[in-house]
Amino acid sequence: MSHETPILIIDDSNSMRIAIRQMLMEEGYREILMAQDGREGMKCLKESMGACGKRIGLILCDWTMPNMSGIELLTATKKIDELKGIPFVMVTNEKRTDRILQAVQAGAVDFIVKPFPPALLLEKVKKHLVVRR
Repeated sequence: MSHETPILIIDDSNSMRIAIRQMLMEEGYREILMAQDGREGMKCLKESMGACGKRIGLILCDWTMPNMSGIELLTATKKIDELKGIPFVMVTNEKRTDRILQAVQAGAVDFIVKPFPPALLLEKVKKHLVVRR
């Protein structure tokens, strides 16, 4: 089955971005965008809002990144009407309860702690992906 709604992966680790993309592609997801930090991720998100852009249906984002962290990006997206409805899943090494709580309070819909099995990632994607028409 082919899935056409774009998913945005944001992680400063190139190998992690590629690994997540591969997991998604093996499940039939084809529209996968990638960014190396929150600033680049925000640029992708803003471009998707344009008339020619294809609306992103899910954000998978690391917490700790240079230039703009995942929590900073999460907070910024929730302040923009066109972006605040996009489900935001933190995919991170952060295991502290206070960090998980901070992300949820900021608007994250879910939290995946690295390392994780592919089945867990795919379960979360299926649960939260907003199909855009």
